Amino acid sequence: MSSPSEPPSSTLRHPPKAASASLLQSLRLMWSLLSPHFTKFCFALFALLVGSGINLLFPQLARVAVNDKMLHSIVANPLPVLLIVGSLFAVQGLAFYVRALWFGTIGHDVVFALRSRLFASLLSMPIEFFDQQKSSDLVSRLTVDCAQIQDAVSIKLSVLVRYTLQVLVGVLLMALLTPTLTVLLVVGLPVLIGLTAVLSRVLKKVSRQLQTELGATSAIADEVFSGQRVIRAFGAERRESNRFGSANARVRDLGVRRSRISAFFSSFVNFLMNGFLIFVVLYGIILVDGGTLLPGDLTAFLLYAAIVGVSFAFLVGSYAEFIQSMGGAERVFELLRGSTDSKLPELQTVKREPAAVEFRDVQFAYPSRPSVEVLRGISFSVLPGSTVAIVGASGAGKSSVVALLLGLYTPSAGSIIVDNQSLTPENATELRSHFSYVPQDPVLFGVSLRENLLMGDPTASEAEMTKLFDELGLGSFLRSLPEGLDTLVGDRGIQLSGGQRQRVALARALLRGAGILILDEATSGVDSETEDSIRLALKARHRHKTIIVIAHRLATVRDADEILVLNQGLIAERGRHEALLEAGALYSSLVERQDLRVASQSSPARNA
Repeated sequence: MSSPSEPPSSTLRHPPKAASASLLQSLRLMWSLLSPHFTKFCFALFALLVGSGINLLFPQLARVAVNDKMLHSIVANPLPVLLIVGSLFAVQGLAFYVRALWFGTIGHDVVFALRSRLFASLLSMPIEFFDQQKSSDLVSRLTVDCAQIQDAVSIKLSVLVRYTLQVLVGVLLMALLTPTLTVLLVVGLPVLIGLTAVLSRVLKKVSRQLQTELGATSAIADEVFSGQRVIRAFGAERRESNRFGSANARVRDLGVRRSRISAFFSSFVNFLMNGFLIFVVLYGIILVDGGTLLPGDLTAFLLYAAIVGVSFAFLVGSYAEFIQSMGGAERVFELLRGSTDSKLPELQTVKREPAAVEFRDVQFAYPSRPSVEVLRGISFSVLPGSTVAIVGASGAGKSSVVALLLGLYTPSAGSIIVDNQSLTPENATELRSHFSYVPQDPVLFGVSLRENLLMGDPTASEAEMTKLFDELGLGSFLRSLPEGLDTLVGDRGIQLSGGQRQRVALARALLRGAGILILDEATSGVDSETEDSIRLALKARHRHKTIIVIAHRLATVRDADEILVLNQGLIAERGRHEALLEAGALYSSLVERQDLRVASQSSPARNA
């Protein structure tokens, strides 16, 4: 259950925005990714020029053959012509092979670097960014959108350059043959270019919307797959299916709209271009008939016109597809622009000596709700080697204290001192080396038990892990697993029970062995007997460490050196367990309510 003191549940929102990126900005970012491969790009471009140049050479060969009346000689002795043409085709085939191979390789290299850069950029985002995002949408940008960029670099860019070259050089060669016909042909180009510009903007907008809706659909699927137990328990399969169906329908509608615009874009522009070509061809025949144009020149002109027409049609289609790819690319570049620094911090050596912690008049409101003050000027100190417990009703601000202590957020006012250093965003990573942390909702990763534990201490031995499992009451469970520590725990640790996940998370923190241990409801999912064994393990391993305990179950804080009772963002009471009970105030009423609940749950009537 969420509380006023906790971060808001993750909802799909737009990521932090700089100004909306133009196509030119995205192309500049694309070039920044291509520039490390400049030499290879130049060789690939040279191979493309060779292949396209051979295409443009054939009309000239036809022109010479027709004007010089060589057709009869060619028919009589075709072998030299076949050898020449065959050699040109062989060179062209090799050139296009090199072009495809190197553009493809560059595409993979670019997306490899981009994914790494984007992943690092996301990891450097402030924690409030993740409070407002769905992880599945971020994953969609990291996979689907990046794949679109790879396609754009590997294929679309190569095709655009090839057909642009063939159109421009083809028109130039046509102008050298007959300026009159060429002028007639290019009169229609401003119309085609203007139409292309208008439709490409519409297409780009729809493509971006489509990618956003795809991300939302992926987010729903991710929630449904990870929440299967709750969905089935509430019989909500059809409701979730309808929710996914509605999102999927929006994707379909946008996809159909994009296809309609793209199809009209390609076909109508192609229709206009072919119409101009037919008009020019008819006029060219009139010129030949009047003796003002040689038949060979008209032949070459028509071949160039065919190359230009086909190339322009492919160019328009490729440009439309490139724009679609850039719709996904901008979602990626938007995140890169939103990150101020994608450089990840260096690994810090864990500080194992106990350290002091102090809150000085700390005030805090979550960035997404700046008007709701969660902590209202709290002050307390934790001496090295002591244990302080923080208790209070749900929403009192307990977990917010932990989030601030870990440097995940910055206080609105006041300061936090760790080991005589003021905690700031700049030194938060360094000061986190003082902490071992067990979260309220234990987070395990979909790898083996061993790999989850090694996050706490990469140098830990198997014997140390096994001993720790025994101390935490997991020894028999571990020995029952055929693969032992190498057993996979499933996505988010789903193969383990709630109590087992909590104890594995606790084992990971204990292996880290930092001087300050933070326990946020670390034993809420275990029974009293297991909790006693955990308490003994903590005493043995963290006897001289600084411990901060967040707890609802008040039995777990009896032995704390000091208990802080939070109420509506303020410290309402502080002291040891016995003194607070004698005071008969808020802490006493919390204990009384818990005792009544325990008594009610264990009564004969309840157990019957």
